Amino acid sequence: MQTLERIDRLAHGNPGDVKSVGQGVLELRLSSGPGYRVHFTQHGDRLVLLLCGGDKSTQRQDIEKAHQLAADWRSREDEDDEED
Repeated sequence: MQTLERIDRLAHGNPGDVKSVGQGVLELRLSSGPGYRVHFTQHGDRLVLLLCGGDKSTQRQDIEKAHQLAADWRSREDEDDEED
């Protein structure tokens, strides 16, 4: 439940405990459970794209996956912008 509440707060501009993990990816850290993390990126000042999540034990792999997903999404956005 805390995860959904934090994502809702994030959507309303109140991110709380967030840190950059590089390549435009941010990590929302949750204090409950086994160190849950939610990785996301932003597009401009409005769109927040949730990429993946996990806990402290899978943090390195989750960050790598989030980097890949963000790069893929950005490349598709760039293609869409070129078509417009």
